[in-house]
Amino acid sequence: MKGTIIDAQGAVVAGATVTLINPTTHDERCTTTGDNGQYTFTDVEPGTYNLKIERLGFSIHQVTSLEVKATDDNRYDQALTPAEVVRLTGLMAVTVTPSDPLVKAAMDDDLEAVKAALATQPNPNVRDKITQSGALEYAVRNANREIMQVLVWAKVDVNAKDREGQTALMMLTEQATSEMVWDLIHAGAKVNARDKDGDTALISIAEINNVDALKALLDAGAKVNAHNEKGETALMVAASNGNVNNVRTLILAGADVNLRDKDGKSALMRANENGEGAVARLLKAHGAIEFEVQEKQ
Repeated sequence: MKGTIIDAQGAVVAGATVTLINPTTHDERCTTTGDNGQYTFTDVEPGTYNLKIERLGFSIHQVTSLEVKATDDNRYDQALTPAEVVRLTGLMAVTVTPSDPLVKAAMDDDLEAVKAALATQPNPNVRDKITQSGALEYAVRNANREIMQVLVWAKVDVNAKDREGQTALMMLTEQATSEMVWDLIHAGAKVNARDKDGDTALISIAEINNVDALKALLDAGAKVNAHNEKGETALMVAASNGNVNNVRTLILAGADVNLRDKDGKSALMRANENGEGAVARLLKAHGAIEFEVQEKQ
């Protein structure tokens, strides 16, 4: 019996403890994933088993009633979620919250608690040992400008990266305001920084409906035709998600409507594939060409 453990973004998770449990005899066997995220149990008798996966920074992941067959490959790949996320595993809901007072206060949207935590431990850059997250990440994801400003005044590192290489500017949500973008920019946030997948803040925000934040990034110098490791630009991402206003804003900012990703797909092709007719018409009105998908050699 074997498998690979990954996180929500598809990256392998090394050092995870994998426990194989026989629900009838309650016997347990444990192993640890290697650098490639893989685990292996040898000489497993056919039968029904439960699987439990644990790793610091992630929610405990449990799977029940796995059938192990004598003549089967018996491969069970699993994906973990960050510890601060609630995940239903069968009939069990597992929630792990930050242990650090400052990080927890930011997660809870508690401005006074954030101020109190900074008064007793004036380090705005502390990362919680359980969730591996920082206070600024929660403030930005919660679109809480007041908490974000308090952290900025306390000299938080606005270019700090999480385990996926994302900075605060890449974590903007639909509720984020352009003022929040400028607060981060004025505090030194690098507008064209990239995460592990090569995504910039502009590519990230193009996926959601927040034109004000997108415009603020462009005004701050975001490169409109920057692409990630897959060759995707902000325009392609916006087109795929049917965000007409984002598409219009990016085109007006100089986005190349005929760039293609590493699979040979343009923004127009993505819009057509996803049934986004309004986006397709807008792209055509600005010179998008009807390409054919290029076959890989």
